Amino acid sequence: MYYLNIEYMLMVRAKSKYYLVKELPTSYTVINKMISQKMTGVKFETLYKLCKLLDCRPDDLLVEKREYQRCKKIVDKRKNL
Repeated sequence: MYYLNIEYMLMVRAKSKYYLVKELPTSYTVINKMISQKMTGVKFETLYKLCKLLDCRPDDLLVEKREYQRCKKIVDKRKNL
């Protein structure tokens, strides 16, 4: 199973969820669902736009469970600082 690694990419790029809400034609609720892995699918167009906004490739955003968990730990540690 693949996971959207958006929160980690936002942290690496020093961007916020608000930045995505402003730049993508979507709502804050949808961004939160993508970050919390509550989406069952994502359009290629959305994936393309995320990659352009975060200056990354699809394989940076779509990661397997082990990689997602590793990145999630890094994000959580950063939040607790």
